[in-house]
Amino acid sequence: MIDETEYEKKKKRSAAREQRVSKEGREIGSIPEIVNRKRRASATRSLSYFLKTYFPLTVYLKLSDDHKEALRRIEKAVRGGGHFAFAMPRGSGKTTLTELSAIWAILTGKRRFVMLVGADKDAATSMLDSIKTELETNDELAADFPEACYPIRCLEGEARRCAGQLCGGERTRITWQSDELVMPRIDGSRCSESVIRVAGITGKIRGAKYKNADGETIRPDLAIVDDPQTEESAHSAKQCDAREQVIKRAIVKLAGPGKEVAVFMPCTVIRKGDLADRFLDKKQHADWHGLRAKMLYTFPDNMDLWEKYDEIRRAELEDGNEPESAKQFYRDHLDEMRAGARVGWNERKYPQDVDALQHAMDLYFDDPAGFLAEYNNEPQEDLEDGQVKLVSSDDVILRTNGYSRGEVPAWATRLTAMIDVQQDCLFWMVCAWSDSFRGCIIDYGCFPDQGRSYFTKLDLRKTLRKTLKEKSYQAAIRKGLELLTKKLMGNEYQSESGTVHQIERLVIDASYEQTLVYSFTRSYGDTRVTPYHGRYVAPPHCPSPYSKPSQVRRSATIGSSHL
Repeated sequence: MIDETEYEKKKKRSAAREQRVSKEGREIGSIPEIVNRKRRASATRSLSYFLKTYFPLTVYLKLSDDHKEALRRIEKAVRGGGHFAFAMPRGSGKTTLTELSAIWAILTGKRRFVMLVGADKDAATSMLDSIKTELETNDELAADFPEACYPIRCLEGEARRCAGQLCGGERTRITWQSDELVMPRIDGSRCSESVIRVAGITGKIRGAKYKNADGETIRPDLAIVDDPQTEESAHSAKQCDAREQVIKRAIVKLAGPGKEVAVFMPCTVIRKGDLADRFLDKKQHADWHGLRAKMLYTFPDNMDLWEKYDEIRRAELEDGNEPESAKQFYRDHLDEMRAGARVGWNERKYPQDVDALQHAMDLYFDDPAGFLAEYNNEPQEDLEDGQVKLVSSDDVILRTNGYSRGEVPAWATRLTAMIDVQQDCLFWMVCAWSDSFRGCIIDYGCFPDQGRSYFTKLDLRKTLRKTLKEKSYQAAIRKGLELLTKKLMGNEYQSESGTVHQIERLVIDASYEQTLVYSFTRSYGDTRVTPYHGRYVAPPHCPSPYSKPSQVRRSATIGSSHL
């Protein structure tokens, strides 16, 4: 029979051996030496150097001026705090840049608690997954930041090993979860027990904190709000309001009382007035220093050639062929088709594209409204239901009158014209009327002439100030009115029967620049030229044919009382 005392000794020896083996299995040993201290020091000082050095497969294209400016402002925010919102075209790598910036902020000890906020939690989690992949697999990063990367690699992808991991007999307290990463606690490490946590903008954000082994409670000191809106929320004013309040009241106050959290927000404008558009507007949020990067800063001067190019391209695509003839057409007219254009990033193109301009114009022709919104970050106005209406060829045919431009119908007895005043251009239109008030448009255009059949205010290539060489837009508008009014009032239009007509009344919109327009019409000295104010007729309002006589008389006298 075994002596009981001997049995207890054996049991203790066995337990000690198991503990020793277990501890040896959890012990990761000494942290490797830094391979290149000089390189690490340079990367610590410069975010751009950090990206180019450790992520050559990710940042492999030459950065644009917009990328460089965004990185400069991100680095400024990481170092000194503040808020920064920047919009870049879809596919420009803005999310990747912010993920790598978060790694730089943590590894260099500039920030201790990074909060990743997405449009929803899944979007933010995807960012954290990308960051974890770099920390776990990037050999160059591991060589120069071993105190951070070596313990992570020792996990070998097994999150259950975190709780028992030891370094020099001390717990590293590393956390490797789907929604949180806590960096290993290592003596002398700048990122010891630094935290990266995720949240959706509509989820739990307030009260984020972490207590480290020293008993210190740390709160977020850097928040990255990445594309905080969805397609649905962007078209809902109520959801935009709610998310705007979360950013203003919760996210920017994450650091706690008396402390400031640095925030940068990469975003894409989906529609005018959406969440991104608000924070990029320096009048609404001046403290966010909004930056709008564009794929195409100025459109080409010769859009007629580009429209011909698109016709060739579409015909080839419809036949199931690659648009080789279209590309050759572009090469044959390269200088003419490039004139006046300025792209934001020369490297942004497909391998089969001639250059970045061709790539941008293809995207534009495929979806003009989408291009202006998601690639140029300047969307057009939406309709009331929040949807942009795309005009079809059938819509155009239904709205044509069958007459050639400048031709006066035989039934018409008089002509009128109008000028719509904008800051950068003047839109004009000439109408023919019968005595029974039947009418049709016979001529229209824009001053200065844009030299193309389709354009919007957002992509004007010729503006009043640039064309007329005036210092102020008011002076340019007045000079433009003088030239356009003289031209229109001197034009002659011929009817089918050979009768020559001239404009009998020209009205100029005074709603935008009332004082300027009233002053101009007084000084012009022709009673046929008068100002007017358009009247909006909403569903609750009564159209003029059904208005009271006093309202009709009042509307008719608007603009003529100064004569």
